Amino acid sequence: MSIRKFGLAAIVAATFIAVSAPTASASDTSGTAEEVFSDSSYSQMRAEQNPGSMGVRALINGNPYGCAGYTERVHLSGGMSSVHAGIRDCRSAPSYQVAGAEIMKAGWFGVWHRSAFNSASATNRLARLDVNAKAVCGNTSLQTYRGNGYHRVTIGGTNYVARTSSDVETRFGCDS
Repeated sequence: MSIRKFGLAAIVAATFIAVSAPTASASDTSGTAEEVFSDSSYSQMRAEQNPGSMGVRALINGNPYGCAGYTERVHLSGGMSSVHAGIRDCRSAPSYQVAGAEIMKAGWFGVWHRSAFNSASATNRLARLDVNAKAVCGNTSLQTYRGNGYHRVTIGGTNYVARTSSDVETRFGCDS
């Protein structure tokens, strides 16, 4: 099963923003993924019984290099829940880019909890920036997961930001 497929029909509505970057330092990392993600409660989310391999890919709105952010479905990997998110398909290298991936796990009463978070950044890099977040599975019962991704590229002093989520929640146990 390949986890590198992307379903364009399942693109999640994301908020896209273009703002002027601070001029004081080219290495400014304000608005990094760790600052943007927060634990929140979500309700009315439903999950399919079996995990899938599809994911979401969306253009980071308005950026002149055509960079796209993506978040794949959370899946079982080596006895751990795992998700990949990142930035790809840039036609030229952005001066700075940062991507973050988080795994959210459904809890009781519709409350979602962050199970794992990881981020990565690069300067003047044309190659795909991929981030992998992994969480230890604490038991063998079925759990429901959703992956979230944060994507930012800086081009010509302007930050282009997008957030994506897995196209569906996935449900699996660590002994699956």
